[in-house]
Order: sequence, then structure tokens, then C-alpha cells
Amino acid sequence: MSGIQSNKVFHLLLFLAVFCGMKANSTHLVGGEISYEHLGGQDYIITLNIYRDCGPNNTNNTQFDTYANFGIFDGSNNLINTFQVSNPQITHLPVVINNPCLQSPPNICVEKGVYQTVIQLPANTTGYHIVYQRCCRTPSVINIINPQNTGNTYSAFIPPRASIPTNSSPVFNSEPSLVICVNADFNYDHSATDPDGDDLVYSFVTPLDGGTAGNPVPNPPTAPPHNQVIWTNGYSDSYPIDAAPALSIDPNTGLISGIPNTIGQYAFAVAVKEYRNGQLLSETIRDFRLDVAVCQSNIIASIPDRDSAERCLGLTVDFQNHSQNTSNFYWDFGDPNTTSDNSTATNPTYTYSDTGTFTIMLVAEPNYPCADTAYITYHVIEAVQPFFANPGPQCMEGHSFDFQGGGNIESNATFFWDFGPGATPQVSISQNPTGIVFDSPGEKIISYSLEQNNCIEEFIDTIYIEPTPIAYFELEDMSGCAPLELNLENLSTGGLNPTYTWNFGDGTSSNDSTPSHTYDLPGTYPITLTMTSSGICTGDQVYAPGFVEVFPSPTAKFDLNPKVTDIFNAEITFTDHSQDAVISYFYMPNGDRRAGPVATYDFDKPGVHWVKQVAVNSEGCTHERWQKVTVLPKPYYIPNAFSPNGDGVNDQFIPSFTSIKSYEILIFDRWGQEVFYSNNWNTHWDGKHQITGEPLKQDVYLYRLKFMNEANQETTEIGRITLIR
Repeated sequence: MSGIQSNKVFHLLLFLAVFCGMKANSTHLVGGEISYEHLGGQDYIITLNIYRDCGPNNTNNTQFDTYANFGIFDGSNNLINTFQVSNPQITHLPVVINNPCLQSPPNICVEKGVYQTVIQLPANTTGYHIVYQRCCRTPSVINIINPQNTGNTYSAFIPPRASIPTNSSPVFNSEPSLVICVNADFNYDHSATDPDGDDLVYSFVTPLDGGTAGNPVPNPPTAPPHNQVIWTNGYSDSYPIDAAPALSIDPNTGLISGIPNTIGQYAFAVAVKEYRNGQLLSETIRDFRLDVAVCQSNIIASIPDRDSAERCLGLTVDFQNHSQNTSNFYWDFGDPNTTSDNSTATNPTYTYSDTGTFTIMLVAEPNYPCADTAYITYHVIEAVQPFFANPGPQCMEGHSFDFQGGGNIESNATFFWDFGPGATPQVSISQNPTGIVFDSPGEKIISYSLEQNNCIEEFIDTIYIEPTPIAYFELEDMSGCAPLELNLENLSTGGLNPTYTWNFGDGTSSNDSTPSHTYDLPGTYPITLTMTSSGICTGDQVYAPGFVEVFPSPTAKFDLNPKVTDIFNAEITFTDHSQDAVISYFYMPNGDRRAGPVATYDFDKPGVHWVKQVAVNSEGCTHERWQKVTVLPKPYYIPNAFSPNGDGVNDQFIPSFTSIKSYEILIFDRWGQEVFYSNNWNTHWDGKHQITGEPLKQDVYLYRLKFMNEANQETTEIGRITLIR
């Protein structure tokens, strides 16, 4: 047996201590079963379910064993090994009666203890039996001989892996029934699920005997085959309890049915056999005590009465159900005008065809002989439905509200209005009160109550009183030079959803809350602001006849000579031509300032330089203008590109010179063909072939330029010019 191992180490001394501490004749067992799951290879999960009586029949209150002792036998019934499992997981089983008419008798108590571990079993040719034995059964069991000295054997067979490589036993889908009601139909699903999908067959079997009063915890357990319990005369595996008709089990589904007719406690066992391809693999037996007892009827039908508020809800009634211990119902709402006044809902809703007094019937569990019936009378009247049309918002100044009370008003109706604190009057009993005023603006809650037929209902709505809007704005700079840009700060107050209209006095306006505006022309201008709230209340206007003063600005203008020069002739003259100015200044690129009307400046670097003129009038208003000066690095300038597209800008290839006596230019395409020639510096290439007049394509062309200056110095320049289309 060296090839078999348990994950629980067997300690003989510990076992002896536990064994000696047990009561020799424990009568607390209710039943149990063993199942297993193959994890693969040699590993198996072994699960033992033990059911303990925790009720008054367990007079010694015997608990679950701290250790469960198992034996492992081969298929030839030879003991291979033993192992122990400790610390069972314990749960309390609920008592379920599958009959809505009945309730469980008191003092039924069963606990379930689950012992579980993993063991290793090497492959063999005969398989293994896993066995657990215990004593004893409850002495009050009536269908077997000497139950108090009759034990239980729970076993499971694992087929040999040599022929069946893997197999897990069936597992019952639900807990066993704890109690059966005498003289009542018993239908119980005792089916199981097989993890391998094997075929399952169910049957009643005779329970197996186990430990005895003298040896309640056999260790090791006895080898298979095990003795069966001895039936009392008249009982057998096919007739385990008194019943008419007798209990039967469907071999295909595991459904147990019958009607027990004698009170008592019975030993009982159900077997489920698993087949694969017609071969029997194993058999799992659940051994359990069935308790047949008197079950009391517990069905009570009950309909609560309605309070006064519910009676005033109209023709539609929401029915409440206070029935006990039942979930199936039949309602008859007592409406004589229809035959469809019934329902099977728990808490139904029904709308009557008219007002009146109606008798309602509720039947609880209508399909059972234990059905209970309740009756009640309801008075159904029209619901009170008050309302009034909202008069809409008004302005605080001069407001006065009129109200008209509406609803399904009858001749006995009375009215009550509450307009809230600050209203004059605050309350009214008139149907249509008028002239209601309030001491402050804002939202007001209006309550209108209508009472008739001992029913009262309230309708609430809100009205709004707009506060008086006050238009007001501020402006930091109210005068300045044209163009004058103003940023207006709107400080208006009051009102809901305000809108604004600004008139700037120059023919323009704006509806922005806080606008900006620019005055382009000099003069004095009034500003008008009109504020409206909610489209109904208009605020004060702010009107300032000469609020804004705009001063005229001068116009800067100047000439410069020359505009294009070279570094050797870089002194430029600036001449002031400003209008409406008393003085002007010229600001050079290096920060130097020159006062007009005429100023000169000698540029010491070639390039494009920008000169700013600032013109100032008598009000201190200014205007500025910029012009550029081009200072060439040498006495001539040859551009490197031009675009003859007819837009008037850079349409010709024009070299620039300060002073020359003679001039000659030749232009060639990239293949060395001459396309243009001129010896007149006023004749420029326009991008066309000089002979054919055909526009030339975009490309890079070669030029050779020869000229002579006033000092009779001849210069030749060869370079490239890009024609851009």
C-alpha cells in the first residue's frame, strides 16, 4: 500500500483520544452519502455529507465528530489504507414543505456537516471502495429492527482507471426532504447530476448497516460487502414507509411521489447508478431518515380596509393583499357592469366603470382544498381634481392677480385659497378671488383646496413677480481721440431673464449685455440703455446727452527721398505733409527721433528700413504712418525671381542701378538658347521669348549683365533668375 497517500496524516494516538471521548451509543445520525470528483491523474476529491438531528430527538445534543475515519478497499475488498478528515463545514438546513396549504411542524431541526479532502489513488485493475461507518440511528425509527443499535455505512466505488480512465460520481441536486406531511401529496425531485454526462438510473434500496453501540466508530471500517438493515415486518426497499398510494421513484428522473398515511420516522435510501455505454460504473446511495408528521394549515386570506384618503382617489383602486402563507390568489372586484372584474395578481389595480359601493372577494390558494376566502366592502367615489390656470408673471410695480378655481366641482363644494405670507389678503374662501397683491417680488406659492363629498384635495402652483428692473452702467473713459473704443460696464439690477438695448448715439445699437463700441468720427454722443425683464417689465433708461466726447485726430503723411538708394548714397530726406497736426516726429529704426517738417537721416547699413511718423494735433491726439527705405549694399540690385502673371507686382525682371552710362543684358534658357537681349535699361524682360513672343515656362534662366558706371568702370554679372508662373 505504499503507492496510496492521504493528505491527512493518520495519528493513532490522536484517534484513540478522540474515540475514547465519544459517547458509545450516539443516536443523532439522520443520514448521509459519499461522492467523489476525479481531478486527473491520481487525485480525487472525497466528499462525505453527514446529516445530524439537532432537534429534541437528539436528547444528548451529540455534535458532529471532530474526525471522520475512512477506509480504502480495492475491488477485491482488501483494505489498502485509512485516512481521517477533520473540521466539517456545518450548515443548518431549512425546512421546506412542497404544499402551500401546510406548514412544517415545530422542532424539526437538521444540520449538515461536510467532510472533504483530496487523496491519491494509483491506477489498478479492480478499482476502489471508499467507506465510512457510524452508529447509530434514532431509536424512534419504526421501519427497521433495533434502530438504536443499527449504524450507517456510506460508500462509493471508483472504477479501475485501467478500463475507465476518468470518472466522477453523480451528485444529488438538492438536499433531502426533512419532513413529509401525513395524508398530503408528496412530490420530491431527488435527481442528481453526473459531471461526465453518464446515464443515471434511480431506485429505492435497503439502507446499509454500519457501526454498533459497542463499536460506534469502526476504524478501520468493515470491508465490503456490507450488511443491510433488517426491515420491520411489512416494510421493504420497495415499500419503505406507510403510504397510499405507496411511494414510488421514477427511474429516469428521480421524482418521488405518493401520499404518506402514517405518522412516524422511517429509514430510507435512494440509489443512483451511473452507466456509460451500457456498462455500470458505480452506485451512489443516499441514506436518510424520513419524518412523516402532522402539518398544520396556514392559509389566511386578508384584505385591509381603506382609510379616508384612499377612498378619495377616484375610480381606480390599488388593492392591498395582507394574506399569509400563500402566493396564489383570485380576486373578484364586485363590479356589476362587467364580467372581467377579476385578477390573479397579488396586489392588483382595477378601474371601476362608475362610482358606488362594491363587495370585493379574495380567495387565497383557490386550487387547493385549504383555500381561504375574505370579503370587504369598498366605497368608490370620484376623485377631487382641483386646478387653476396660472395667471403668468407680472411686474412688481402696479401688480394685481386674479385667480379662478377649477375642477370637477359639485354643488356641495367648498374652497380655500392660501396665498402665503406677504399677500393681501393672505387667504380666501371664494372660488374666484381677485385683486391679490404681494409686498415683495419673487416666486410665490399659491395653494388652492377643493373639498366635496368628505374628500379634500390640494392643488399647488407658483407665480412670479418680477422685481422692478433698474438700468445702470459705468464708463471709465468718456472722452478721447477718434477712433475711440469704449468698454461699457453694465451694472443693471433686478428682473428675470433680462434683455438690453443700447443706443450709442451715432446710428448704431447693440443687444449685448456688456458691449464694446468704437466711435470713428469726432463729436459728442448720447448713450441710452433700456433694460427689459422677462419681456414684460421695462427698466429705467440712462440718457446722457453729451456723455461721450470724441476729439478729431490728425492724419500723418510724409515723403521720403530717395526711397531706394545704395549704401554709398544713404542720406534720406523726410518731408512732413500731415493734416490737422501742429507738429510731427520721425522715428528712425535705431530709436532716433527727428522733428519735422523736414528731417534727414544717414543710414549706415544696407537693407529695408521702416520709418514711423507720428502727427500730433492741438488736443494731443496722434496718428502714425510707416514707410520703408531700401538701402542697397552696392550701386546696383539684381533680383533673383519674378512672376509675370499680370497682377502688376513683380511682372518684369528689372535690375536696379544708381547711375550707369551703358547697359547690356543677355538671357539664356537651360539649354543655352538665347531668349532675350537688350542694351536699354528701360527695356525689361517680361518672361516671353523675344523673337516669338511666346510666354516661357516656369524655370531657372541664366543671365549675363554688363554695364559701365559714371567712372567708366565696366562690370559683368552672371547669375540665375527664376521665372515663376
